[in-house]
Amino acid sequence: MINISKKKDCCGCNACGDVCPKHSITFKIDKEGFWYPEVEMDTCIDCHLCEKVCPLLNKEEYKNIDGYVKPKTYALVHKNIEVRFDSTSGGAFTALAEEVYKQGGFVGGAIYNEDWSVSQFLSSSKNDLPKLRSSKYLQSHFDGFYKSVKEALKTEKPVLVCGSPCQMAAMFRYLKKPYENLIIVDYICRGIASPMYFRKWINYLENKHNSKVIFYKAKSKELGWRKLSTRIEYANGEADVIAGHDNPWLMMQYKVPEICRPSCFECSFKGFPRTSDITMGDFWGIDTILPEFYDNMGCSVAIVRNHTAMEVLDAIENLEKQEVPLEDGIKKQANAFKPSTKPEAREAFWNDYRMMSFKQVAHKYFAYKATRRLKCWVHRAMFQFGLRKDP
Repeated sequence: MINISKKKDCCGCNACGDVCPKHSITFKIDKEGFWYPEVEMDTCIDCHLCEKVCPLLNKEEYKNIDGYVKPKTYALVHKNIEVRFDSTSGGAFTALAEEVYKQGGFVGGAIYNEDWSVSQFLSSSKNDLPKLRSSKYLQSHFDGFYKSVKEALKTEKPVLVCGSPCQMAAMFRYLKKPYENLIIVDYICRGIASPMYFRKWINYLENKHNSKVIFYKAKSKELGWRKLSTRIEYANGEADVIAGHDNPWLMMQYKVPEICRPSCFECSFKGFPRTSDITMGDFWGIDTILPEFYDNMGCSVAIVRNHTAMEVLDAIENLEKQEVPLEDGIKKQANAFKPSTKPEAREAFWNDYRMMSFKQVAHKYFAYKATRRLKCWVHRAMFQFGLRKDP
């Protein structure tokens, strides 16, 4: 049976819960907001399926490079500017989803729940695409999702699923075999941020505006792709558009690894080979590598590892693509190969989390210094005088 003695040995993928034939595994949330499996000993039949499906217990299998072929890498942008505006990067996931829906298939990804937690959702309707589109930057509950995907595959219709590298490794193990009608997409992942800390951010915003948050977009493009702005709307009609450098939650995600899950600091799913068919992310640096693909509305990088995925991409009419060297596609994506270093102050951070307000914690661990404000002002001035392509 699964037994988590060290929290770094569990990525929270929920696969053990779905595979258990006796429903003996439940998930308990710890003081940092991450969930871990607990086994009900009275009903466990010691079948070991939970151990066999665990991506971390079987991580050495992903290091086998026999037959490894260097993947093809592409810059991708959706031809519909409205789709790109509403997407995190270049709209590549939307283009894939549209193709799968067109064939009557299923699309699975992360969606926000009413309480702003995140769950995995399998859809058969194109009407669901707006809530599936865009990154959520939080760990997603996968309870029941693996079972749903397996049932959808039995229809022989195409199935597209997207998740973090560890979650998609779990999907690969849960299904036990490859399926011709399945496309697995993962993304370049920095680490999984605490859903509990995100909830603290939401509470802070709601208290500040004296109103409930009714809409949240983690990467809005109203100020351009590279500004990493967030759009938040409230029930009282108020709205915020916060540039990345002014957003304490976003900046803590990028600069304060203390908020990440313990397993992220020893991630076994970086680099290549990996179990997904396609890996996606922002194509940072596209403005110098392929200037014709850059308009500050977003560009996706896609690392494609097999012919099936390539055939699907080739069939998509509303997607512009250009092959680039792998090294160019990940040049500014340090997290593609190396996990974040575990900070020495991590335990102190979580002690402060329990004692301080969101604003106090953010100020202590990510003080927005005057030098950074000056740098942003200089960039805006350079943009106004035509010395930069974006502010």
